[in-house]
Amino acid sequence: MATQLDICNLALDMLGAKAIASLAEASKEATILNRVWDYALDEALREFPWNFTRKHTALEYTAGYGIYVTTDEKDITAITQANPAVVTVNSHGWQNDYLVKIDDVVGMTELNERVFKIALQSTHTFTLPDIDSSVYTAYVSGGKAIRCEADPDYAEGFTYDLPNDYLCDPELDKHPESEFEIIGWEDGSNSTRRLLTTVEDAVLIYTASMGTGDTAKFPNHFIRVLAAILARMLHRPLTKKGGKSFNEIWSEYSTIVAKAKITDAGESKEKEGNYKDPWLEAGGYE
Repeated sequence: MATQLDICNLALDMLGAKAIASLAEASKEATILNRVWDYALDEALREFPWNFTRKHTALEYTAGYGIYVTTDEKDITAITQANPAVVTVNSHGWQNDYLVKIDDVVGMTELNERVFKIALQSTHTFTLPDIDSSVYTAYVSGGKAIRCEADPDYAEGFTYDLPNDYLCDPELDKHPESEFEIIGWEDGSNSTRRLLTTVEDAVLIYTASMGTGDTAKFPNHFIRVLAAILARMLHRPLTKKGGKSFNEIWSEYSTIVAKAKITDAGESKEKEGNYKDPWLEAGGYE
């Protein structure tokens, strides 16, 4: 299995440069390779939706989106463990289909920081349609119900947190034609990125980021792409007279990427004819 050092030395081979013994050594080659590795890996992963790093992840629901919290805030005095959940808010004065955010509940914390479209039951109660709270923790005390307004274009939508390892190439499983938008930015551990869509219970298919310790998972065709990107980055600071020209490095890189894409795409081609794979069929995938 290839290590980071192996891949870096492959890049040096492409340049006709001398291999290094360790990335910790004080050589110019090792110093530059350590500096550009993360950038090269990110570029290689973004080059194509590689099969080995594609993931399917059920997204964590945050709230409805296009939501604007109002000053209309009420105290919650009870929430039933029932299907649907019934919330008690004395003399709430609200109407059917109002959007209400629930927060600060003790006990049934599964409802906190979520926005629901309510259905009136009485002057003092309303239900949360489609919310089966019988599987939630029992309500203990407290909580606020805050009426919200929503942009009509987004009133039926949902906001989801993105997986920590999300990198690029998003697609919603079982809803490939559905519209969605990713907003926010990534700043180290302070990620504000969210996925906005009208799809409920969304499952995201995406390219996951990979770390240095994951190199053993890299297929050979991806390793060559990554090494070619590293070689391109190393060319200017390392190549001396007699080394490969930049055009030669770029041409080799382009060829490797093209071949790697064909290889990776071929691993997901649909089978022709009526052939049924018994292993996939037994697992419910056929």
